[in-house]
Amino acid sequence: MIFVFLCLDWLPPEHPPHDAEDSNLSLLHPTGAWHESIDKLGNCLEGFAGSVGVLATRRMMGRRLSEVAPSLGRLRPKILDSVNTLAESPFEFVCDYLATRTGEWVAVAGSNDSFPPEHRHRVVSFAGAASEVDSACAELANRIDSFGPVAIEAPTRRELALISGDRRMVELMKEHFAAPKRAALPND
Repeated sequence: MIFVFLCLDWLPPEHPPHDAEDSNLSLLHPTGAWHESIDKLGNCLEGFAGSVGVLATRRMMGRRLSEVAPSLGRLRPKILDSVNTLAESPFEFVCDYLATRTGEWVAVAGSNDSFPPEHRHRVVSFAGAASEVDSACAELANRIDSFGPVAIEAPTRRELALISGDRRMVELMKEHFAAPKRAALPND
């Protein structure tokens, strides 16, 4: 499994529209072509069954993935988790997320400046200009492909359960199933 951190603040809208689906689209970047950029990123990730998209932006603070899902277009099926921390840079978002998980990773960010030199080879710089999305997608595909077979092997159900959903609920379920079975009560 390869975590693909999408550290692009324009992906989730700043304020999700409640009444009209397209009411805030003009506020997003890249201007006029964000649907196309999102779709191209989605197509790129679709080619790698082992990739798991993670939204890692300041706009996810205090929000659930389900709140921004309608704006994700073709990326929607590939985004399985988000980072919801006080991190201030793309590298901090990645570190916060990987502190409790293991796996290979790459990131798409406006720049690789916040990443230490030893990790910059994992970062695709994409500031959001629609004219650069094709080259960013090609670079992202090359980075993911460099991991070999893990890029095309879909995550197992167990791996997916560990990264998505309510982690507290997952822990409670683990405890529940690990607890000794109670004796069945006789019927009256």
